Amino acid sequence: MNLKDKKIEAYKLGWDAHKSGAKRVPILDKNVWPLIEYMPVGTGVNQILKCWLSGWDYRNLSANVELASKLEE
Repeated sequence: MNLKDKKIEAYKLGWDAHKSGAKRVPILDKNVWPLIEYMPVGTGVNQILKCWLSGWDYRNLSANVELASKLEE
């Protein structure tokens, strides 16, 4: 799996983690470990973790917008 694919997968994992109620800590997600395992320092580990955070954050913001729209009804 190349870095681009790993970043996409990390984003999806972050989204799913928020949906399941997980904390915003990518390194605690056991599904992230296979993406970064055996990667040398400086080869994209931080990028993968940031993509996970982006997925978690986007889901968090989306959930807040959905809640706000329901409250306005």
